[in-house]
Amino acid sequence: MRKINPDSPLSLGALVLPDGAYESLDADLELSKRDIEKYTGEPLTKRQAKSNPIWRTFAGNDQDLLNDYVNAVFSQAKTRFRYDENMGIYVSSPQEQLVLMNLFVVDLLEGGSVAFDRDHLDCDSGRLVGVRP
Repeated sequence: MRKINPDSPLSLGALVLPDGAYESLDADLELSKRDIEKYTGEPLTKRQAKSNPIWRTFAGNDQDLLNDYVNAVFSQAKTRFRYDENMGIYVSSPQEQLVLMNLFVVDLLEGGSVAFDRDHLDCDSGRLVGVRP
């Protein structure tokens, strides 16, 4: 993603990966379809958010950082919006072939501070805020 530019090929707002790109990634976390279904698709309790492997990966595998973030989100969401569940992770339907890559974005606190991969790279509202090595 660090090399993406205006000439990078996109399909449905996702980066088209060249042959062999996925296999060459140095990923911290790789999930099966079953794991993706297990850890995504619904708002989380505070305990679930702190133990979610996807959120842990987003936090750079720093559990203290994740705990601080979860505590802050849940405290503010409860006080300001009376939310008891937040930080759900929502993903597009898994592709049969690993040829597309999207970025995750985190929604507003008012929106439950959810992470989702649907803000396409070719959309004006999509923002790249960081890339994990």
